[in-house]
Amino acid sequence: MDTSFDIIRQYRWLKENAFYPFENSEKYEFKKNEILEMKEKLKILVGKLNKVTQEEIEVCQKNLFMSTEKVLELISIQNLNYPLSRNQGLVIDNYVYGKILGVLSSAMNSCTGFGYPQFYFEKDGDFDSKAIKALLKELSDSLKKEKFINYLQFEEFFESFRERILEMWKHENERKKA
Repeated sequence: MDTSFDIIRQYRWLKENAFYPFENSEKYEFKKNEILEMKEKLKILVGKLNKVTQEEIEVCQKNLFMSTEKVLELISIQNLNYPLSRNQGLVIDNYVYGKILGVLSSAMNSCTGFGYPQFYFEKDGDFDSKAIKALLKELSDSLKKEKFINYLQFEEFFESFRERILEMWKHENERKKA
């Protein structure tokens, strides 16, 4: 029998990974039955998520809080006064946002732990990390005081911050191109 944390992992995997890139593409018509099966499984998992206990939600909430605090710690290191690297050593514009989202998603997917990378700083960097630090601080502060009625409410809460981080990433990409 699956534990609540197993159900959460399955739900988040399906939600984040299973439909991409097939859901809205007619050229993947051959995947139609598989997509329908995955959507049905997602509905079943949503029903099971209603059985996640308050204590289990609090475990997930604490894990997200700890991961947020760890990211804040890592991106705030004063590394010889070098700013945080915008691209984190890759060619992906503003990948620092992707690394941050990776840590937070890891915490949401696991509920009982999270992985975190090292963040790179660079001498000639021009990335201003004040906005992302402020948003992460807001997330951390909100996690300290929020009380969630059910897991799906917690998931919506996280998604709202995730969307804001994605919006910051998009804005930085547009600003850099201008």
